Amino acid sequence: MNSSRNWFVGLTIIAAMACPSANAFGNLLSDASFENAINPLPGLASVVGPPFSPGFWGTEGGGEVPAENGITPAHLQHMLYMYNAGGAVTQTFQAVDVSSFATAIDSGQAIADFRALVNTYLTGQVFVPGLLFYAGPNDWGSHIGSWFGNLWLDSDPATWEIFAVSAPLPVNTRWIVVQLGYSNSYLPRDGRAYVDAVGLDIRIVPEPASVMVFGLGGACLVGWAYLARRRRHRTPR
Repeated sequence: MNSSRNWFVGLTIIAAMACPSANAFGNLLSDASFENAINPLPGLASVVGPPFSPGFWGTEGGGEVPAENGITPAHLQHMLYMYNAGGAVTQTFQAVDVSSFATAIDSGQAIADFRALVNTYLTGQVFVPGLLFYAGPNDWGSHIGSWFGNLWLDSDPATWEIFAVSAPLPVNTRWIVVQLGYSNSYLPRDGRAYVDAVGLDIRIVPEPASVMVFGLGGACLVGWAYLARRRRHRTPR
């Protein structure tokens, strides 16, 4: 497939009326390019507790590594690898405290923009990202909404693929748990799939978006997803 072509994938879950941002804030994720070189990463319980602990990644199976298996990190020197740790999806989480945006969130004016680059050398792999919203206190019992997507990857290690979604934050959201995941229905026990350059931004819009709501499982969000492929030159090993 020609990597210079851009492909829009999936369905728009909620169609939102475009409006300019009044304010935009920088990436809220820590270690967004996995440059702390922690291998393996701590377990999920270290992030989600309870209580939630922000500022780092926790995983069911994976760590932060330099180039390997013919894949060069998309940004800087390291990337996240994940392997089949059992269950339906191997998950990596980071909890983000968004209570400082409470006024905008509760007025319906806050939108979360999530993005990630993904790659693998294996065929038939499925990236499973998610955004989980919590009202607080900071534990699973305050869950108020979720969104989960999926993206089928190619098997070209020279190609990093982009997943992105924009979602209005439900009223009363005080925490977002970001999920990076791969489906274990396809990821072999001895294989690896990768993520790099993850971002979570919050935009404050002047007026609440006009939306048309559709369902996706139990989750309802404003969102759009696209897939852009770009060719990277391999670094000699």
